[in-house]
Amino acid sequence: MRSLFILFVCGLLSHTVIAQEGWSSKYINLGFNSTKLKVEDFDESIKSKFGINLTSGRTFFFNKEPIADMLRFGLDWSWVDAHYSKFTDEDFDEEFSMQKLNLGMQAGPSVTVMPVDNLKIKAHLRYAPSYSLFYDADEELYTAFENYFIPGLTVSYGAVGLGLEYRGGSGKYDFSGEEEGGEKVKLKSSGMRFYVSFSF
Repeated sequence: MRSLFILFVCGLLSHTVIAQEGWSSKYINLGFNSTKLKVEDFDESIKSKFGINLTSGRTFFFNKEPIADMLRFGLDWSWVDAHYSKFTDEDFDEEFSMQKLNLGMQAGPSVTVMPVDNLKIKAHLRYAPSYSLFYDADEELYTAFENYFIPGLTVSYGAVGLGLEYRGGSGKYDFSGEEEGGEKVKLKSSGMRFYVSFSF
């Protein structure tokens, strides 16, 4: 698996060498995340021990010509947004483990500034509807629809950049299993995502 990941990254890097410089519109972001889960009305929360994320999409620029030769506004649409986190608590139980996978999309406005050739600074605010799969410590699988808001910033030189995002949202889960009439519990999720961005 690690060798396949390395080959994939090398392929992206080789592609960016011949990628269009300047105002690239497509992007792929690969990174890791730190996520915190909290049940509504409870004080305690649990933080992830490991997390990875993948986002792929495109920016549709509103103004074809940059304002003052350096500023463009756009609409970001990320048609792939995958977010995985694993939670453990060795102080509670060495075998305690929970996993959470979110699959969805993102859409929202962005502002890109290019003060000098090939140096781009991009800020965005996106709404991200997501379908969540939650595998808890009792080996039960729960699902829910979740809503997220994601502000972020990416700094790129040429086709490669570094970025960070805050990701916060929630969803309601039915943890009652097969019992009828069980109330849904609101589970809040928040944290930071750090990534390498490839634009082309």
